[in-house]
Amino acid sequence: TIENIIPDGNAYWYEIKCKKEILDGIVEKGSITIDGISLTVANVSEKSFKVSIIPHTREQTTLGHKSVGDYVNLENDILGKYVQKFMSRQLEEKHELTYEMLEEYGY
Repeated sequence: TIENIIPDGNAYWYEIKCKKEILDGIVEKGSITIDGISLTVANVSEKSFKVSIIPHTREQTTLGHKSVGDYVNLENDILGKYVQKFMSRQLEEKHELTYEMLEEYGY
């Protein structure tokens, strides 16, 4: 859900609130896709994240037609999905994460 849209000079800050499962895969300076638009994450908090949009992106995408309270479709960066899957497998098998293990699995 769009929590805030704040104009800031030649940009707009979008704050997006989402579930913990999605936030767990988001990192600052990483990628997030919002309504099919790949963007760089500027900030992550406990309940939301922020991206900065330039006017051209806002005008040429669906984000320019969205308002505070509107829902958006989110897709985490694929690298984050791989890390989550790998880590959950390690926790299930109770393996300790080591450099040797990462090398063995090609990570």
